[in-house]
Amino acid sequence: MRKLTMIFTALALMLAACGGGDAGCPSIADDGVALIQDAIDELDGLSLADLDSNPLDSDDYERRAEDLERRSGQAGCTDDEMAELFSERVDRLSAGSDNPAGEFLISIMAAAGNEGEFTFGG
Repeated sequence: MRKLTMIFTALALMLAACGGGDAGCPSIADDGVALIQDAIDELDGLSLADLDSNPLDSDDYERRAEDLERRSGQAGCTDDEMAELFSERVDRLSAGSDNPAGEFLISIMAAAGNEGEFTFGG
């Protein structure tokens, strides 16, 4: 479970780099939530043994997070602004009943947003 938590933390830190660009900070936050939802969906139905194989270790996740970071920098989005935008959107995340890892990820993200600890700056 610790490894899974580290994966989620790494994903959150990558998303923390989320950047704004053409459509601005709200659009970047939307894209960050979409990235997290894709990760949650990837975890659906996996067993604890499956989670040991690090299912979120994908170049696609890293590439998308780096793009978000680049865009946010270009748009001049602050960490505080991105954290607030994310907090407003965290309730859009959902996990199926056969996805306890996804539910755990959502709870981590919601708690971080509620406590002001979620940042988009790494």
